[in-house]
Amino acid sequence: MRIRAIQPRSIKFDNAPTALHGLTAPVARAQIYTDKGVRDLVITAGSSGKLYAIDADTGRIFWQKTLATEGSPQRSPTWLCPNGLTATPVLAPGPAGQQAVYVLASDGKLHAFNLVSGEDLIPATKFLPAFAKMWSLNAANGMLYSTTSQGCNGVASGVYGMDLNSPDRKISYFQTGASGSGVWGRAGVAVTSQGLVVFETGDGAWDPSKNQYSDSLIALSGKDLKLANYFTPANRAWITKKDLDMGNISPTVFSFENRELIAASGKEGVIFLLDAQSLGGADHRTPLYRSPQLANDEVNLRGKGFWGAFAAWQDSSGTRWLYAAASGPPAAGVKFSRGYGDTPDGSVMAFRVDQ
Repeated sequence: MRIRAIQPRSIKFDNAPTALHGLTAPVARAQIYTDKGVRDLVITAGSSGKLYAIDADTGRIFWQKTLATEGSPQRSPTWLCPNGLTATPVLAPGPAGQQAVYVLASDGKLHAFNLVSGEDLIPATKFLPAFAKMWSLNAANGMLYSTTSQGCNGVASGVYGMDLNSPDRKISYFQTGASGSGVWGRAGVAVTSQGLVVFETGDGAWDPSKNQYSDSLIALSGKDLKLANYFTPANRAWITKKDLDMGNISPTVFSFENRELIAASGKEGVIFLLDAQSLGGADHRTPLYRSPQLANDEVNLRGKGFWGAFAAWQDSSGTRWLYAAASGPPAAGVKFSRGYGDTPDGSVMAFRVDQ
């Protein structure tokens, strides 16, 4: 008897990278019934307007699309504003309950394709302003969400929602401030069990009386995107002064015992745990828990601290874990029960959630 190792597969796409952007994060759906049998499909999109469905069993393209775009951006692409497709697609129910892939083209139009066949399910529909810096699509409760940041093509930072169940696919919008306060967590928004849309903002003006919420975690109503609650760290002014944006990471929502919690962070290198029902308490400034310094002792605004998105997992024993991608080394004095050598350039940190 022998055990044969499975060789890893690779595939080269006909996508031209734009500035610092190439392919979006992959999304997967297992056990799809097709005319070629049961398949596991992986979806990714490319910055030059390509969408690919890959057969995970064979490593071959199952179907692909090139998204048509209209209009021209105000300026040539840069590392900050690539003028390309940057929003990770999402899998969600389509018309008549079909399995659909939703993807945003660089001109801000939403496309929906049948997951199995690649067939168009809806006409291209305007969702976001053209050539904005768009982040991951997310779907919940019949709504689609995406976020914008960095003022690309003159588009202010904010959150957009589309009601897929309304006849005209109604669009709602929340602007985070007069300028700045970008929402650029790679995974987009998160949604609580009560349907609140939560996200973090970057540096900018902070004055709740003027609806300005920089370096904060914000919760919006799911349908019309009205402000429901917010949390701002007590040292927000220092975070903004040092350019330690919180908007560079997407929060995550998870259950723990009798509560629903939200984990938030940013370049500063600390983690906040918030009660999804209360966020920062009566004063909007008091978290359930604020960690010690875990990363970015250097107070470096570039490539240090926590970036991207969190992940949460509950193991078979019921223990809840939180995973965080840290850039740069751990902070001085931070020790883990298990490690794999020095990590001067970054690591994935795992934390057990306790009372």
